[in-house]
Amino acid sequence: MQVRVRAEQQTPGWQARYAVRSGVEDTVNEFAHGHGMRRYRYRGQPKAHLQHVFTAIAVNIERLSGLPPTG
Repeated sequence: MQVRVRAEQQTPGWQARYAVRSGVEDTVNEFAHGHGMRRYRYRGQPKAHLQHVFTAIAVNIERLSGLPPTG
């Protein structure tokens, strides 16, 4: 079983899918640990959603500026 899975990991299709997953996991980790998104600052779903949207905008601006993230 392990030999088959490791052989599959060497295929270009698996590596392409994993590259996408890796990027998504990195982004989720940055939000959770770098920007404190595990705890909400405001009460209520609409306010929490707005907090997520504003944080996402800030992260995108940080990434586009090329500066290292603060935190």
